[in-house]
Amino acid sequence: MGGCKLAHVNQFKLQQGYSTNFFKLSCFSFLRLNQINVMKLIQVVRSVEKIEKILHSQNSKDWTSLEMSSPLLAGQILERIATEFNQLQFHAVQSKGMPLLDKVRPRISGITSTLQQSLEGLLIQGLQTSNVDIVRHCLRTYATIDKTRDAEALVGQVLVKPYMDMVIVEQFVKSTPNGLQILYTKLLQFVPHHCKLLREVTGMVISR
Repeated sequence: MGGCKLAHVNQFKLQQGYSTNFFKLSCFSFLRLNQINVMKLIQVVRSVEKIEKILHSQNSKDWTSLEMSSPLLAGQILERIATEFNQLQFHAVQSKGMPLLDKVRPRISGITSTLQQSLEGLLIQGLQTSNVDIVRHCLRTYATIDKTRDAEALVGQVLVKPYMDMVIVEQFVKSTPNGLQILYTKLLQFVPHHCKLLREVTGMVISR
């Protein structure tokens, strides 16, 4: 009988010890998880502050002047911002669902808007002036922030659409002998004759 009681006591102590250890382990895991989440948020804030510091070093007027006077430098700055922006997005995704992240989101949105507008303006300038270095920086930056489709759409708007609007004229096809053949020939000339800059930047080899 005494042995049975002793066994129950030992079993109770064992269970109590297990519960205590489990509680300690749970607390440690909880604290560790919170620590990781806090570190992620710190990384988000640091990235935001770093990008804002770069952007604020050039106010809107100075940035416009920089794009005009030294577009290559502007492209290099945007590429630097894009690299940091990539890190920012990564840490923001990792911190998804955390209430404190909502307080930083307006600043992230502001950075996103500024970066996209500056990139768009600089790429248009590079295309219109046939500046290989500017276009290369811009396309590389678009790739860094995973927005290559935006670059494609902009090229379509700046290069492709104006040419197609000029070439594809129904009246010309109807009133000119072999008008359709001439139209077709002009369309085939678009890439080799009007996309030399993009071919050079992207390393494309297209037969003439």
